[in-house]
Amino acid sequence: MKLKFFFLAIVVLPFFVSCSVSYKLKNNYSADTTIETATSYDEVWNKVVDFFAVQNLAITVLEKDSGLIAASNVSVNPFLITIEDKNGIPLDKSAWFVLPFIPRFASAEGTCSFNVRVQKSQDGTTIVSVNTGHFVGRRTTKGGILVLPYTDEKPIKGSSTGNFEKDLLDLFR
Repeated sequence: MKLKFFFLAIVVLPFFVSCSVSYKLKNNYSADTTIETATSYDEVWNKVVDFFAVQNLAITVLEKDSGLIAASNVSVNPFLITIEDKNGIPLDKSAWFVLPFIPRFASAEGTCSFNVRVQKSQDGTTIVSVNTGHFVGRRTTKGGILVLPYTDEKPIKGSSTGNFEKDLLDLFR
C-alpha cells in the first residue's frame, strides 16, 4: 500500500506543482507609443485603418471625429506570442507579445485590446498614439513520459514587446 502511494505521489505531484507555480516576466518591456508626423490627418487615419485590416484585427470602435480606433478583446494569433528564455530574453524577437519563461512550453494563446488615437496638432502635424491593453495568455505545455500536454486555465500575465507599436508607428517615420 505504501509503495502504491509513493509511486502515485511521484507521478502526480509534479503535475500539480507545475500547475500551481506563478510565472512572472523577468524583463521590463516598453515602447515608443506616440509619434508626431507631417502626414495629413486623413492619410494617417486611412493607414491606421488599413494596418488593422491587414493584421486582421477587428475594429470595435471607429470614430474619425474623435480620432479613436480600438479593437477590444482581440484573440491574438499564436505566431505573434513568444516566451522569455530563462534569462528574460524573448525567444522570438519579432513577436508582438511575450509571456514569462514556462518549462516545457509548447504553444500559447491570448487576448489583448488595441487603441490608437489620431489627433491634429495646432502646428498642422498629426499625432498618433498607440496603446496595447492588458495582454493575458494561456499556455500549453509538452507532457513528459507520463504527463499528457495540458493548457493552464489560469491566465498568465504577459506584455507587449513593443513590436506592434513599432510596426504601426513605422508607417509614419
